[in-house]
Amino acid sequence: MNDSIKQLASDYLSHPMIQKYTQLPPFVTLRMEWLRLLLLKYTSDQKLSDCYALVASLLQHGLDTHDEVPVNNKLPDLLAFRAMQLKVLAGDYFSSRYYELLAQCGDVKMVRALAEAVCKVNHLKIQMYETTQNMRLSVEQYLEWSVQMKLPVIESFKSLIPESLHEKWDSLLSVLTACEVLWTEWKAPAKANRLLHWFVLEHGNNEEKMKIRNGHYEQSWLEGLAIKYHITEYIMNLFKEQARLFEKFVRQWNDESLEQLWEQFSAPLLAHVAPAPNAVQ
Repeated sequence: MNDSIKQLASDYLSHPMIQKYTQLPPFVTLRMEWLRLLLLKYTSDQKLSDCYALVASLLQHGLDTHDEVPVNNKLPDLLAFRAMQLKVLAGDYFSSRYYELLAQCGDVKMVRALAEAVCKVNHLKIQMYETTQNMRLSVEQYLEWSVQMKLPVIESFKSLIPESLHEKWDSLLSVLTACEVLWTEWKAPAKANRLLHWFVLEHGNNEEKMKIRNGHYEQSWLEGLAIKYHITEYIMNLFKEQARLFEKFVRQWNDESLEQLWEQFSAPLLAHVAPAPNAVQ
């Protein structure tokens, strides 16, 4: 059996200094396993498919790591400041590996495509930052932005599959990315759950909205809001909707290997989200 993307990336993810001094976002590989399967199917090159999937995974992980760096510099102590610095360096470290890996695979042309993808992601981040300054982003808009910012890296490889399948590729990966975004939100603690913040700003009372805007609240208060508004159940329902839609797209491909991979991934994911816990933990 082929190693998973996480196994292939283990040497990069297990950097001792990064593990010791800072906490990284989850290394989510569902989309990248799909990418590897599709590339293998249409290129028939196992080594290249593994290389591309690993490159995309590390680059995306670097971008996700940078997303967790605080926008302001109001950190409680020197240790927190050092952790922030290391998180920036960790994001740079993961992102920069794609040059080396693509060179080892003998494909330097993809370097430019991925560099353009990073530029697009950063442009989207700037647009989202400007949009969120007035604190008037709906949950639906937040999820749309989150999905859009995770698409450019993996879209760089679309040219490697037949053009006749590009429309299906777009539909399938957009929904799968939504599944990943929702899964990550569901796994996040209340403090790091961005969907919770935007939900309260959209549906909370004036006092709750004021506290979220000012950032003046205790962790226990935020956890209480997650229970009050049934955030876990809300995220789960959105996830299941996207999972059903994704399964529909998979069936349209009429490909047994894709269907098997969907069963492989969907079963444990859906098992984890049902039944629901009472709050975002």
